[in-house]
Amino acid sequence: MKFLKYLFVLVFSLTIITGLYADEILFVKQGELWAVVDEEGNTIHPARFDGWHTLFEGRKFAVSQNGEWALMDNEGKVLTPFKYKEIIHYPFMKSYAKVIVGGTRYKNYRNQRAGGKSGIIHEKDGAEVIPPIYDVINYQFGYFSVGLGVPNVTSSSYSSGGKWGLLNHKGQEIIPCLYNYCHTDGTYVNMGFQKKRSSVRLKDVKRMDMSVFESHQATSPQTGHYIVSRDGLFGIVDFDGHEVVPMIYEKLGRKFINGRVTISQGNRWGAYEVGRGEVVPLDYSRLMLLSDQGHYSFLHDGKWGVMDKDGIEIQPPVWDFVGHWNKDHFVARKDGKIKWHIIDSLGNDIFGRGFSSAHYDKVFYFIKQDDGKWFAMNPDNGLQSDVFENNHSSMVPGKPEWGGFSFGHSSKKYWISPDMEIWEYSKMEVVNDVFRLYTPFGIHIFSPSGEKLIDMDCEQVCMMNQGRFLIKKGSAWEIISRKGEKGKELDLKADNVGDFVGGFAYFYTESEVKDAFGNRSRKYGLLNQEGEMLLDAKYENVIPLSNGKAWVEQCSDRGCFWTFWNGSEFLFGGEKIVSVSR
Repeated sequence: MKFLKYLFVLVFSLTIITGLYADEILFVKQGELWAVVDEEGNTIHPARFDGWHTLFEGRKFAVSQNGEWALMDNEGKVLTPFKYKEIIHYPFMKSYAKVIVGGTRYKNYRNQRAGGKSGIIHEKDGAEVIPPIYDVINYQFGYFSVGLGVPNVTSSSYSSGGKWGLLNHKGQEIIPCLYNYCHTDGTYVNMGFQKKRSSVRLKDVKRMDMSVFESHQATSPQTGHYIVSRDGLFGIVDFDGHEVVPMIYEKLGRKFINGRVTISQGNRWGAYEVGRGEVVPLDYSRLMLLSDQGHYSFLHDGKWGVMDKDGIEIQPPVWDFVGHWNKDHFVARKDGKIKWHIIDSLGNDIFGRGFSSAHYDKVFYFIKQDDGKWFAMNPDNGLQSDVFENNHSSMVPGKPEWGGFSFGHSSKKYWISPDMEIWEYSKMEVVNDVFRLYTPFGIHIFSPSGEKLIDMDCEQVCMMNQGRFLIKKGSAWEIISRKGEKGKELDLKADNVGDFVGGFAYFYTESEVKDAFGNRSRKYGLLNQEGEMLLDAKYENVIPLSNGKAWVEQCSDRGCFWTFWNGSEFLFGGEKIVSVSR
């Protein structure tokens, strides 16, 4: 009877089963409509959906019924009404998806609809964070720029069409839809009318007097303050209207950091500090605020020097250029040479020589020597790496990665660990809470903090449960602990093992003879979490499920078909099931 139940659910005329990303449900096509079943083959929804696709990297699904879309979770529960013409999610939107009602599909890269109204729903339960009442919604660094009366569906928050405002991630209004444009970088919001533009910190929006921003060309250089002008003279006031820098200066520097700003009168520059007044007299042809600590670069007789927050010179004006680099360090060059010196906050040239290139990328300093080789330095502790090759004239931008830093290009990729050890790699991938680094010498495993977990070169490393790894050295397979302690050796003849899903993994062996295309045929089997074979390597494909069951592809004279293995026996399947994918 149980067999007939499975057969009733799954035997269709030309049935295709597809289970993408979600462990709990599979989509089954019957004719032109889709049904939803669980891993046991039980029907959750009969064949009534005319389309579906994954959302939120596979954590949810969009399902369509009679051309109207709804949100479904990975247990098959429909979370929203079938009322949307589109449900769209991009990775940068994180836990939010755009929904559109009404309108006609507009074929462009934004997937918008002419005449439709846009809103936002949340991944968790499909709740409407923002109702679909706006012509355009753009996600910007955790906020939503919204437009009303926008004539062109391809418009952005930079356009002059319609009226624009800003909502937060809860759908609460931050800036009303009154402005010709409104956009944010997550820290500042830029808004205004045609000739009156303002840049304000988001933290200050609730406190500020909007009328000031609408009547002045004002900017907010620091939380709690904004620069205003009157009769051609500039000053700084706080949001309570108190003048903190008198409005007597012809120019102000763009930076206002910790109460410090550069000031100008009569083409001479100095510095003003709130509470102290003019800390640097108006004696310099140019003065620039360099750091949060109050360092300034000054121009004298065509050369640049550096002074501290009290106006005391710590580097004489001998440099062609001085710029802030990172934290307490500055870069400088002189004598017309493109040689970069690194200066600390006390004015010391920390290397005592210049370099052809120096680059800072969020974590480390990258410095190019005269021989064309590079080395990295950690500015927090002064540790330096060994030298390495880089075929580019400048450093290729990289990003912080697992306690260290990855960078490079298609032919050379590097990862620098927190202890400044350099690893050349071809591939980096995250699995659970560790990452695998594929190097010319083998595969290595690191923790989120950059600690090396397996101190050996491995041809393959598979993630198991309980913090263990299955590694391959030569033709031998062995289970080891997260700390690298050796454990059980396996009597396993396998060329490759997949990562474990709920304690189970496929493995395969390859034939010694290649086909006409240079490929080796494979036969698949199934392992449990102790490395024991549950299915021998004699099948065309095996897809493990999290509950220890699997879909298995077998081939015969009549062709290749899929069957369902319940952990001890094959229950159903056969010629009607022609495709299973994950």
